[in-house]
Amino acid sequence: MKPNKTISNRWHTAATYAAALCLLIAPFRGSTGWRAALLVLAVIFILMAAKYRRQALWTMPAPASVFYAVSAWALALLLGCLASPDQWHQLNSWKGEVLTPLLALPVFFVLTKNHRDARRWLLVLATGLIGLTSLAILNQFDPVDAMTMPAFGGIGPYSTWLVTLCPLLVLAWRLSPARDDARNNAGDAMPDTTLQLTRKIHACVLAAVVLILVSAYLTANRAIWICFALMLLVYAGLSIMLAGPQRRYLGQWAALVLVGSMVFIGLFIAATEQRFNGKPPGGGGTIEMVTHDNRGVIWREAIALVAEKPFTGYGYGRDVLEKTMSGRFTEPLDKALFIQGHNLVLNQVLQIGVVGAVLILAVFMSLIHAFSNMLRGPALARTAGLCGLILVVGVFTRNMVDDFFIRQNAILFWAIVGMLLGLGLKLDKNQVKLNSTDKSA
Repeated sequence: MKPNKTISNRWHTAATYAAALCLLIAPFRGSTGWRAALLVLAVIFILMAAKYRRQALWTMPAPASVFYAVSAWALALLLGCLASPDQWHQLNSWKGEVLTPLLALPVFFVLTKNHRDARRWLLVLATGLIGLTSLAILNQFDPVDAMTMPAFGGIGPYSTWLVTLCPLLVLAWRLSPARDDARNNAGDAMPDTTLQLTRKIHACVLAAVVLILVSAYLTANRAIWICFALMLLVYAGLSIMLAGPQRRYLGQWAALVLVGSMVFIGLFIAATEQRFNGKPPGGGGTIEMVTHDNRGVIWREAIALVAEKPFTGYGYGRDVLEKTMSGRFTEPLDKALFIQGHNLVLNQVLQIGVVGAVLILAVFMSLIHAFSNMLRGPALARTAGLCGLILVVGVFTRNMVDDFFIRQNAILFWAIVGMLLGLGLKLDKNQVKLNSTDKSA
């Protein structure tokens, strides 16, 4: 192996370790500075690897439509910071809520090109899920006081993390060795060791499903079950479409959707009752708890604020949102709780005007377009495209009833987007040689 390639592979390995550690610590409170530093290190290491490979395009994300949409959105928010009275404070917020998470997109795009890379990230995230679920269970026996967030984050951030993580279950299930051998051996009988390993992987995926469901229930969050139901519906619909004209498993998919929907409805009702101990403010049952949800009040006030400044907004930053929204209420409890629009699109408009809504919708539409195109590619690209569409639906739905599209959840989202786009990329001959070199290193 040439010296430059050896050095490049070492930088590539260093970037991989930095990115893996970032994923592992990202959801935990107090890791803000560490995860930002690790992503910056990963970027530096990737640039060094690219330097020695003498291929700058190796580091560029694809497709271009996603890159341009995301760049335009981030730039618009940056301009909103510069237009705010407290520029430096808002720039610091933009760095932590937008810039740092977006670094995960090119990092994980570059570091994810094959099955082995994907399995590495899945193992890291599975390890983190075990730790998060353990902390969520322990919190039930020894809860923190009302003013202190648990180590795994609050209800909103943690439930959003679980929604974002969920599509990777599909990827993990479909990246089994048996599928790899089926593609390579074209119908030959699978070796016993391959089948045994596949069964173990599937057992691990089912265990991860249990961990996610347990964690989701312990959050007492209601929106998460709506997200899971929609993601299941998208998964089943796309799987039927990809199955072609035969559709041999149509009945099984229909049964899965029916049973899954009933389970999620039951858990939604249970979470609603658990949230208020069966005695919501004002009385009433589950239906009244939903129909009298305080989001109606929040959205009404947010829309009234938008009507007053539809084109300029009120300035970028969560503290700006808090000051603007809380000023619409007089009750102390309402002023303390209703501190943002509880809707990703509304919050964008409140901060930088209607252009914010247009740009954030453009970001999600560009991702839908990119992942939809991947459904027409080879097997690995189809799997990545399928997971990507489930991811976009789940995350967008979750942030329509609240807004946690920042910090650790944004890091995970953009990291997974980068992984899936990397898996779906059509490799040219030079990139195939580079990946072969990585495997031999």
